[in-house]
Amino acid sequence: MEKKGKKKFPSSSPELPGNAYPALVSHVPQKYIYLSYLTLFVLVFLLYSNTIKHDYVLDDIAVITKNKIVQQGISGIPVLLKTGFYYGYFGYNNNLYRPLPLITFAIGQSVWGNNPGPEHLINIILFALAAILVFKTFRLLLGNANWLIAFVIAILFSAHPIHTEVVANIKSRDEILAFIFSLLSLNMSVHFILNKKMPALVIAGISLFLAMLSKESAITFILIIPLSLYFMDAYAANENEDLKIIRGRKLAASSMAVLAVIAYLLIRFALFYHDQQTTSQVKPLDNVMSNLDFFERLPTAILVLGRYLWLLLMPHPLVFDYSFSELTVANWDDARVIASFLVYSNLTLLGLSQLGKKKFLGFGIFLFLISVMVISNIPLTIGTGMAERLLFTPSLGFCIVSGIMIFKFTGASGYNISDPRFIWRIVPVVFILAGLYGFKTISRNGDWKNQLTLFRADVKNSPRSARIHYSLGNQLLEEGKLMQDPDKQKKMYDEAEIELKKTLNIYPQYAEAIIALANLYQEKGDFVKADEYLARVSSTNIGAAGAGREQLLYNKANALLGLKDYRQAVNYYQQALAINPEMSEGYINMGLAYKGMNRIDSAIIAMKKGIQINPKSAEAYLNLGTCYSVLNDYESAILNFKKSLAINPDFAEVYINLGDLYNRTNKPADAEKALRKAYELKPLLPEASFNLGYFYIQKKDYNSAFHYLIESQQLRPDYIDALINISFCASQLGRYQDVIDYALKGIAIRPDLPDLYYNVAYGYEKSGNRAKAVEYKKLGDAIHK
Repeated sequence: MEKKGKKKFPSSSPELPGNAYPALVSHVPQKYIYLSYLTLFVLVFLLYSNTIKHDYVLDDIAVITKNKIVQQGISGIPVLLKTGFYYGYFGYNNNLYRPLPLITFAIGQSVWGNNPGPEHLINIILFALAAILVFKTFRLLLGNANWLIAFVIAILFSAHPIHTEVVANIKSRDEILAFIFSLLSLNMSVHFILNKKMPALVIAGISLFLAMLSKESAITFILIIPLSLYFMDAYAANENEDLKIIRGRKLAASSMAVLAVIAYLLIRFALFYHDQQTTSQVKPLDNVMSNLDFFERLPTAILVLGRYLWLLLMPHPLVFDYSFSELTVANWDDARVIASFLVYSNLTLLGLSQLGKKKFLGFGIFLFLISVMVISNIPLTIGTGMAERLLFTPSLGFCIVSGIMIFKFTGASGYNISDPRFIWRIVPVVFILAGLYGFKTISRNGDWKNQLTLFRADVKNSPRSARIHYSLGNQLLEEGKLMQDPDKQKKMYDEAEIELKKTLNIYPQYAEAIIALANLYQEKGDFVKADEYLARVSSTNIGAAGAGREQLLYNKANALLGLKDYRQAVNYYQQALAINPEMSEGYINMGLAYKGMNRIDSAIIAMKKGIQINPKSAEAYLNLGTCYSVLNDYESAILNFKKSLAINPDFAEVYINLGDLYNRTNKPADAEKALRKAYELKPLLPEASFNLGYFYIQKKDYNSAFHYLIESQQLRPDYIDALINISFCASQLGRYQDVIDYALKGIAIRPDLPDLYYNVAYGYEKSGNRAKAVEYKKLGDAIHK
């Protein structure tokens, strides 16, 4: 006779619509399981192997290559454990505590440096493990009777193109790690219910804690784990076990999840609550809902939910940014808002009805709803209005629902791989879906090759996004600065100008774009326009304290430095450094501004401070060396130049300065060797050929000098020093027409230099044109006075 208060548990899996095979199945051949694992791993590798040779893009720079803590390698891990996610880049906390992915980057830095290849490979392997864990976990939840459904869910999850941003962008390892550890926590919680082993419960708690240390969105699993355990009444344990004991274990597993989240929140609170510099400021440009109250942002948030669901159904086109004005504030009279509201209302009702029947379709729906709600901006505003990477976990719910519905409508077995309905219905459908997904995934991966390929692709797919236009324009500007071919450089600058102006047409207050345009005009030599744009950026519209303000102050200071407004440059560097005292580039560039003001001692102090913060900066040692060179402290100058070369052996600019120094200290052989090395490294760098030419002038080898100086002037047509020295060389070679021609070119650029007029006069006199010689001598005398 059964004891009172006790119920029996059937050992079958939960009933699934369309499940034609008997629910009670005790065993699946192990070869099928291993083959499934291998299939998932190979599928992921085939889809994403084309990302291995990609560069760093977007936030990879902030969390890896320019993150001064990560750049310390393993020795930086203690600091990573007590600071915010972007602390190593901005120098202050921004209320995001995700040390685990940063630790993996720091370890990578110690092992292979800043080589992005291994980091991309790790992301692929982690995503493959995530796919395998999806199959393993849902085979456990669905039972062996439905292992094929779990496999199809994992296939769809592996191939879905919505994951391209997460896998291709190294920074998004935070999403992958959070997902893996969250799912592992769910897996171990189920194992605890089934096997009653305490180690599984402990691992479940530790796993969710690690998930939270990877990304805060893992908090949704304090609801998803109890939801999954709710379905275990149908098959959880042996038939003689007391239902109360089962429920007690469920409560223990759910409580462990809550404790893991609380532990994380307590650590985060302890680290950031009393930190006065911690900021979580969100600009309207990033999230149009940032300054809206709950009822004002609700229609926009509902619209975003609709767009998320559409992206899962139709993942095309894909873009990395959904900020203003790709996303704008919506109202209730927008038909898209109403449609999204109705879809989600019906989805919720369907999920509730399925939950009441304990059908797994309801689990898939609510896994999606719970995980998408935390990124919807409905409970609270987050750092972005919308982003594809945020769908990483919600997509699992979508794949669960899709997998179940495929089996429901085909009537195929969830267990029997030889079932004709599985072979002739399920396999073709999944093959077509995975094929379409895979084609989109592989093609989208190509866009993520580098910054320029990504921005060029996405500006076509999202022409209303101010950030994408700015990103493309600024990238073209920065790459143009490195371009040695003048024609190609001009083409890049012209394209950058178009994109930056499009940015301001969409968002006129975009301070970064205004500063970038000032920098662009400065590079093009149009200083009037550069000043005009800089005047539009003041400390009032740069923004309040936060991540953006420091970078904008720094960018404006750089523009002022280029315009040789050294006093104002120092002012803006000081403002930026007041926000982030650990910004090494700020001190180094401020040192250059002090040098421009001939305050060499202040320049040296600033540069040494920058080097103390970042001892791996080859540019800093170069600039410090030039300061000592001005003071004629040649020993210190050479020492710093050599330190720069130890970091970057191919730094042509260092060899130029070394050559100049050796020349001044009467070491012509060393000077020539250094200057030739610079020329070999960068033959299209105008300074490299100019300095080599100037060296040959001092050696009185005027033929060689003339050759290299002509080269430098061809590379930079307005190179006034080259024009002056070409004219001089021509005079020594008896090429008097060249004396006149190149001096006249110089006058067209700098009509205030009397020596150029004297050169013209000399050329005319030697050519026998006495009248012209007198005319230009008088012009030179007039300026000289």
